[in-house]
Amino acid sequence: MLVTGTIGKNGRVHVKMGIQFVIIAIVAVIILAGVIVFSISCKTPSTPNPPVQPTAPSQTPTASQNPPATISNTPPTAQPTTTASPVPSPTQVTPPSPSPTPPASSNIIINHSNWDWYNSQPAEISGAVANLKIFFAHASVGANILKGMDDLHSADSSKYPLIQKSSGGTPPATTVKGAIYEFSRGNPGWTVKISDFETYIKNGWHDTKVDLAMNKFCYVDPKADWTVYRDSMVTLEAQYPGTRFVYWTMPLTTDKDSNEVLRAQFNQNLRDWIAGQSNKLFFDLADIEAWSPDGQQQLFTSQGQNYPRVFAGYTPDGGHLNQDAAKRVATGLYSLIGKISQAK
Repeated sequence: MLVTGTIGKNGRVHVKMGIQFVIIAIVAVIILAGVIVFSISCKTPSTPNPPVQPTAPSQTPTASQNPPATISNTPPTAQPTTTASPVPSPTQVTPPSPSPTPPASSNIIINHSNWDWYNSQPAEISGAVANLKIFFAHASVGANILKGMDDLHSADSSKYPLIQKSSGGTPPATTVKGAIYEFSRGNPGWTVKISDFETYIKNGWHDTKVDLAMNKFCYVDPKADWTVYRDSMVTLEAQYPGTRFVYWTMPLTTDKDSNEVLRAQFNQNLRDWIAGQSNKLFFDLADIEAWSPDGQQQLFTSQGQNYPRVFAGYTPDGGHLNQDAAKRVATGLYSLIGKISQAK
């Protein structure tokens, strides 16, 4: 900038009026700059406040806008406690629930382990046996057993009181206590044996004519279906609750063939089923036949499996019973009837 002026008498320079304006402008600029700087510095403290805001989010609605999620999570945590309390209640109801598997001990079973039970019983049991009336449908092995019962009766009628009366498919007008009404119906085939026995019962061979009814297969029936036999007996039990029905296993032979396997399978299936039942009467003839007097079970092997067969010393021909075996089995039948009379 060009400054013009004049020098006075005292040697001072007199600046023209233009310089004053320049100075004033500079001062104004300085003042304005100071104001601007001051105003910036005043705003600086308030600027940090926004950064401080992130500290506040924990207290701000940003966090509290999520409460719905937090609140909704809380009930589920509490819900298990509420649901858990009913759980014991149903569990406690379970123990009283009915239909447990019936105890096998309620069945009356005679086999090789207890066939001679009757021999050690007091006179009261013999007296109870003498009060029973029995119907028995059978064939040749049945006749062997009845011969054994007759021999026992002849030897000691007070101990073995049952007498035998031949009968047919229809009962007489009256029946007497202490008698086995035996019907030798032969071997018409296993299906006919079942259906005929049902007819005999419907004809009147039930209470009050008899207390017990028995239907026995023979060893000539290896192909008999054990389920058909079982179902027939179960149906009769339901239809005639006043009569006790005795289940029998099928007699064995000395053979080791496929028919003997079938006999063994029929018998084992029947045993297994009886074991899960209640209040059944079961005469395991085959098991008595398969154990020798010295306690040895007679077995043979077929396709890697063991099956029982009759002890050779019990049979003259491989199937029928000799006198000693017949008395042994007859004693077993007395044991069954004695236990039944005891339970009545």
